[in-house]
Amino acid sequence: MLFVEFSKFVIIVLMNKISELLKTTADDRAIYVFPSEAAAVFWRKSYLDITGKKAVRNDRFLSWDSFKEKITLHDKKDKPVNSVLRRIFTADIIEKNAKKPFLYKIIPSLYADAAGGFADSICRILPEIESLQALINKNKHFLEPGLVDDISEIYERYKDFLDVNSLFEPSWQLPEVEASKLPHYIIAPNLIDDFKEFDKLLSNYGFNLFYPQVDSRLSELRVFENSVIEANAVVTEIKALLKSGTNASSITVTCADDTLARLILSEAKLDDVPISYRKGKSLSEYPAGRLPSLLSECRQSGYSIESLKNLLLFKAFLWKEADLAADLISFGILNRCLKNTSDYGSGDVWKTRLKSAGKIELLKFYEKLKTRIGDLCSCSSFSQLSEKFQVFISTFLITDSSLWDSECERVFQRTREVLSSLCEAEKSISGIEIKNPLALWIKLLGEKIYVKQAEKGGIDLYPYRVSALIEPEVHFVCGLSNSASRAVSLPFAFLSEQQRSSLGISEQNMSDDFIFLYNLSGKDIRFSCSTETPSGAALPPAVFVKDEAVRNINYAHQSEDPFFNEPVLKENIWWQSADSGVVAENFFNITNIQKKGFEYAEKTFFITKEFDATEKVFPGNFKESLLYDKLADEGKIRISASALNKWESCPFSFYATYLLSLFEDEYILKVDDPFTEGDILHEIMFHFFNSLKKEKRAFRAFGKTNEYLQLLEDSANIIFIKWEKSCNYFYGPAWDSFKRKAFNYIADFLKAETETFDGYFPEYLEQWFSFELEEGQVKVVGKIDRISSNENGAVIVDYKRSKTKPGIAKFVKFDDDGNILSPQEGYQIPVYILLAEQNNIKVQSTSYYSFRDGKHMIVSGEKGVLNKIENAEELLCDKTLEEIKLMADSCRKGDFIPPVRCDGCRLRSVCRKRFNVRWAV
Repeated sequence: MLFVEFSKFVIIVLMNKISELLKTTADDRAIYVFPSEAAAVFWRKSYLDITGKKAVRNDRFLSWDSFKEKITLHDKKDKPVNSVLRRIFTADIIEKNAKKPFLYKIIPSLYADAAGGFADSICRILPEIESLQALINKNKHFLEPGLVDDISEIYERYKDFLDVNSLFEPSWQLPEVEASKLPHYIIAPNLIDDFKEFDKLLSNYGFNLFYPQVDSRLSELRVFENSVIEANAVVTEIKALLKSGTNASSITVTCADDTLARLILSEAKLDDVPISYRKGKSLSEYPAGRLPSLLSECRQSGYSIESLKNLLLFKAFLWKEADLAADLISFGILNRCLKNTSDYGSGDVWKTRLKSAGKIELLKFYEKLKTRIGDLCSCSSFSQLSEKFQVFISTFLITDSSLWDSECERVFQRTREVLSSLCEAEKSISGIEIKNPLALWIKLLGEKIYVKQAEKGGIDLYPYRVSALIEPEVHFVCGLSNSASRAVSLPFAFLSEQQRSSLGISEQNMSDDFIFLYNLSGKDIRFSCSTETPSGAALPPAVFVKDEAVRNINYAHQSEDPFFNEPVLKENIWWQSADSGVVAENFFNITNIQKKGFEYAEKTFFITKEFDATEKVFPGNFKESLLYDKLADEGKIRISASALNKWESCPFSFYATYLLSLFEDEYILKVDDPFTEGDILHEIMFHFFNSLKKEKRAFRAFGKTNEYLQLLEDSANIIFIKWEKSCNYFYGPAWDSFKRKAFNYIADFLKAETETFDGYFPEYLEQWFSFELEEGQVKVVGKIDRISSNENGAVIVDYKRSKTKPGIAKFVKFDDDGNILSPQEGYQIPVYILLAEQNNIKVQSTSYYSFRDGKHMIVSGEKGVLNKIENAEELLCDKTLEEIKLMADSCRKGDFIPPVRCDGCRLRSVCRKRFNVRWAV
């Protein structure tokens, strides 16, 4: 080993690996400093095996950041500023600038009142602002004057903030170093971004610098066709290593491409390969770290149904009154509690509608929740926020930590620690005003990084750079394209490239340094990259190309694994063999998740069922079953037009909907609802025509347009007031919009009705009709919107909110043998005709009325579309009677087998007729 004296540093230059350094310098007092925490932890664990010692102090193996905190001291009365204090200062300066602007370039005056989006930029400036100010003082012309003034203003205010509160900015000056007689070894300082700043400081204390000697020849870089193939190759090789007996803890994966890392994790999950991603996420990205932001969103959104759903149905927390929370959301959906709004005059829509519905318990829960959230959002200090947050937790959450998921509990405690740090910071500083403590807490939760605890005995997957210098048995370094492996240190990153260039500042490129050190990071190094990545085309690093260490892998064609060449091949073989006694455990080379799926299949849908309504007619006499009672009315099968349409499209869907009452729960509340709009329009028509009927007046609007328009508007106002009193109207602006449309619809209806059916008397309104068929023992029922009549007969009108004019082919179409087919338009019109005629009503014509188009669409009668084919109405009614009898016979037998092919429906999870699993044949 050769030592070279340089600037009072001892530089170790001829030692190959860190393990040799630890053997040679085995001293119970020595301190080893690494660029990253991952490297420090790795060598702390390895030190015992290398030296044979039984224990080692944790503080002897430090990351560079931990080392700086340990050795740097300042005047005892001063404390180092941290990210929390910088955030508090930034929030304060933004608030003061909003009241009386003094920043004009960094925060344009136009956005001074809502400048929260500029907080990140100001925070990034603070650690380097003194150095930047020094450069500005030397040359004020390299930046535009407005920006120079803003930077100087922030610098002076920040300096005052530090002085007043006895703080110092660690990055502004090199603090004094506590003299230490302990030997220190700083390993690979060329990988440390800010090491040059400490060069002069550390040179006075004789610290040892260790630069591991890199090999002259790089290991091979395998280049795959794309990232999917690369991920598959990495996991396949790991599986082979584990199968051969290699311990999982001796394998490490480093990935330079985050997308590739996700692909590797997905591949590993398929085979239960234990890989843990050692990349931290901000606390706010974890479910248990989102509670503060969820609470804030409730207040900001006016307690919208979506924000309350996100809060109360969130499974990361254990709610004391979980049933009440779920009931409140169900109530909000059913009663259209979209959000609270003051501009519409409804105030608290939740409170109003809960009161109206008599839901006292839900009302108390909602008011308590709203009060507690309001308390949190209106806090004026962090200490008050901490107190109110504790009240919220004790009021609404189960606090027994043994009932929580362990990882959720740890993350939740970290969020509270961040709040505690804000409280401590608040106590130690003065002259600062915090307008919104909750918002600042949420902001910090988005910055604080938390790394999930690794599974014991698993394989660690690290982001690039973090794992440099570790030496596992096998080290996969993947995704190592030229762009992904780029490692640079960039001073004044908040400045533009042109501004940095004018300062003469260039980036420090450490890309090759990292690659050469990764070449030492393990006994078996496996470099790889892909030419096609999710981010686009990629190239291998130039240093590998220069060293002729690149090998292209045509993995897809060379692989002997048939699963890779044909992803469904293995599954097809298994399905074909399922009946021959092949069991999943003995099947060759399938993934663990496939095994679990196959085992589930063997125990469930491969076992013959006692009865399957999608395949067989109900056994025995279906008339004796309890389900038959839902169809029968005094022994007769009850059939309506909608039931016939449902049965025609799919008998099983009819069975599930009408007999089993299966419906899909909707947890989405829209601003408006076309079905409700249709109901209201129907009610307006009923009220208007019913008032005419009570006065025994026919509809005679010709020459009386204004009078009839006023009558229609009066009916509309009455119906809208009724809905508003029932508290089930839409969100304010949507309700107003619909009301405006409805009054326009009324004017159009008056014109269309006058042109088409003027002089007709409203005989039946929203009336139920029925008739019986002895053949088939059927009772046909239906509710007709309106039947009006004159001396020539009756007209049937069915209201539609929106309707496209149907052609004759929608009603009458023939097959190749001349037989009439089922109407694509459905059976509503022919069923209505049959109902009217069977009740001795002479039908003159039938019509759909479309509110959207403002037109009557005549179906039958003199001007109807059915007139285009001779006897079309008769043929259609005969076909309808035929289908009614067939449906009755099918229901009586218990035959609800779905068609061979269908378009799919909401019952796919029950039926699985179209979206099911089939085996290859």
